[in-house]
Amino acid sequence: MSISIATTGTPARPIWWPVAQGLAVVAVVVAALSQHTALLSGAGRLGALSPGLVGAAVVAEVVSFAALAELQRRLLEAGDAHIDRRSLVAVDLASGAMADTLPAGFAFSTVYTYRQLTRWGARPAVAVWVLAATGVLCVAGLVVLGAVGAQVGGLGLLSMPLGVLVGAGFAAVAAVLFAGLVWVSGSRARLERVARLVRRLEAPVSRALRRGGDESNDGEMGWPVFDRPDGVALGLGAWAQLIVLAEVNWLADVAVLALAFAAAGEGVPWSGLLLAYALSQVAASIPLLPGSIGVAEGSLAVGLIAAGAHPTGAVAAVLIYRLITFWLLLPVGWGLWVALRRRA
Repeated sequence: MSISIATTGTPARPIWWPVAQGLAVVAVVVAALSQHTALLSGAGRLGALSPGLVGAAVVAEVVSFAALAELQRRLLEAGDAHIDRRSLVAVDLASGAMADTLPAGFAFSTVYTYRQLTRWGARPAVAVWVLAATGVLCVAGLVVLGAVGAQVGGLGLLSMPLGVLVGAGFAAVAAVLFAGLVWVSGSRARLERVARLVRRLEAPVSRALRRGGDESNDGEMGWPVFDRPDGVALGLGAWAQLIVLAEVNWLADVAVLALAFAAAGEGVPWSGLLLAYALSQVAASIPLLPGSIGVAEGSLAVGLIAAGAHPTGAVAAVLIYRLITFWLLLPVGWGLWVALRRRA
């Protein structure tokens, strides 16, 4: 996950950004042309998929979003805000569609989620904390997933000096992220400082989103304030459950990819599946193109082929995976955006 920060009335981009986007488009086109045989063969397998396995993959993606919504629900309850799981799933799907289609989509989707949470009763400071905590927990979970995938993939992170160093680096990043989250959450003063910083950075994007008086909320424009003098107190058991939910969110999405291999009639490259998935998520988080189209598919296919998957089978599985986790979710997400707007 990443959040773009705007510094003017509309989301700003560096001067070199169009050049980077152009190079990304060229790279995607060249890669597609160089692998056109595998692409055509993989696409040809889409007509002979197992309906049951495709259905199971869809269910796995639903589980992924349910885990993310449950993670957010528990964080909100810790801040004395109560929003039902179904509403949170709808917001996550709608914000995901925004992130995947709009320019600077990550910034707009983050602000959209913030506005929905505050509209449904969460204090602004609590909404900011929930967004930050969700991001930290999910990033830490992905780091752990990548480290485990590297070890399972035979890179021997725990059996050679360089591997131990890399593994320790992964663990340190995850530990620092989690420790920082716990430290900030335990103090009202620290929470309010972070909330104020994020609120100032969010304000320009919020102005760009505003459509008129009915979209504004004057109560949200002041400094975020927490009611609890001791911050958001969560015990060790509660934090452990949140970490598990963050991992379930990723693992359910990995299950979609594994089921995509099975639906295409291919063997699942278990040894390299986690590492290829984690690396592709990092590549897709760089928003060079809307929805990381081409970048996400290409990085994932390359990783799977490097892990030993047959090129045609890897392409077919990646296409199925993206159909379920991207193309299918776009109309669903925008439909929910319309429904939530009418509900508001």
